[in-house]
Amino acid sequence: MVGILGLISPVFDDGDMAKRQLGKSKGNGKRTKLQGTVHGGRVGGASASALLFAVHSIHVEAVAGLVGRADILCGIFFMASIIAYHRKHFLLSILFGIVATLCKEVGITVLGYLVFCEALDCFAKSSAPREGTKQRERLLQFAGRRIAILILSILLMVIGRVKQNGGKLYKWTVMENHISLDPSWLRRVMTYAHTHGRYGLFLLFPAPLAFNHGYGCIEMRDTPSLVAVSMYSLLIGAIAQAVLRHDWAVLRCIAMAALPFIPASNVLFPVGTILAERLLYVPSIGFCLLCGLVVQRVVDSDLSPGNLPHTVVVGKKAKSTLVVFVVVFLSLATHTWRSTYAWESELSLYQWGLAAEPNSLTALNNLAYQYMHTSNVSKLR
Repeated sequence: MVGILGLISPVFDDGDMAKRQLGKSKGNGKRTKLQGTVHGGRVGGASASALLFAVHSIHVEAVAGLVGRADILCGIFFMASIIAYHRKHFLLSILFGIVATLCKEVGITVLGYLVFCEALDCFAKSSAPREGTKQRERLLQFAGRRIAILILSILLMVIGRVKQNGGKLYKWTVMENHISLDPSWLRRVMTYAHTHGRYGLFLLFPAPLAFNHGYGCIEMRDTPSLVAVSMYSLLIGAIAQAVLRHDWAVLRCIAMAALPFIPASNVLFPVGTILAERLLYVPSIGFCLLCGLVVQRVVDSDLSPGNLPHTVVVGKKAKSTLVVFVVVFLSLATHTWRSTYAWESELSLYQWGLAAEPNSLTALNNLAYQYMHTSNVSKLR
């Protein structure tokens, strides 16, 4: 999975960064010196994304737990679909998207992402001043056919999945999704928004981790929480900034993180899991790519040609960025390594989960059963 992530990151840079960086130098000699550097920075951005994905602590449950195997398989074919699309294998990308959906329902969002990419590319190319009227019409027609095929594929898979479920949505119990059963529409919205903020916080700061964040862990809310307001403000601000700057690479990364999260967000329909770390496995791909893209651009913007041929001077900002990345990488690696020990046995897993979520009814029941099974009655008191 890490190797696949390293393959996809370079295609997210549309070349604007390279043009801006090359434009800083004067003369053909200096331009040649920086050209290889910018290309190397793009490779460095891919490496940063792959390294961050490899050690991110939010993946512990998906990798260590048996249920998470579906998320990992879905993530592999999710990435394969995007790589095939960017390498001009359109039908193959749809095939990989179907396979990702068969692994887990969230895989269908990769086709929605491809629709977004088609629309974005069509807008970027048609708005270019060098494009003539006939050329724009051909681009629109070609993109329209591809978007229609993608939407038709999505509809067919959705219809097939609904029919498989008997043509109606499953009604969850209070233990599975107590928020959906609350009679107040306002409380449901505020509480779901709070869970969205928790998901965003897990990506930025993956702690405390637990195998269960369900019933008893999320209280109903009548007002917006600080974490929800902060995360939504950060997301809206990033999207607005990218749109104003026509930064298509950032928009693609945000879309890759946001679209796979929609099925788990309880926005379109209630799901049986209120909050689970494994549900961030696929959305974290876009998040890691965005972080790698930021590292790449900060480093590239602080490079200047050296006095000797084929050399560059790394500025303080670039060095500081690399130091911060190394610190974050080592911190996440240590936290992930320590968290994996909780999955050595059922007893350690439930103890770890209860320490992180003291009100988790699932953790309390499972831990009590383990103590009864081992005749450790003193622990039940």
